[in-house]
Order: sequence, then C-alpha cells, then structure tokens
Amino acid sequence: MSRSGDINTPVALLALAFVVIAFTVMAYRAGGGSRRRRKRDR
Repeated sequence: MSRSGDINTPVALLALAFVVIAFTVMAYRAGGGSRRRRKRDR
C-alpha cells in the first residue's frame, strides 16, 4: 500500500498543478491581460 500512495502522490500533485495552471491561463486570457496588452500596443 505504501507503494501505491507514493505513486499516487506525485500524480495527484501534477494533476492539481496542471488544473491550476490551465485555470490561471484561461482567466488571464479572458481577463484584462489581453485587453491591457492590446491597449498598450495601440
């Protein structure tokens, strides 16, 4: 059982990190990040 937990820990952490990164990127793209860049470029 120790082996299963050891392997499950990194997998869960990786999945959580991926979800957090994806959510952050989506929020940044949908947020004022894109608008701010566009306004600065104009």
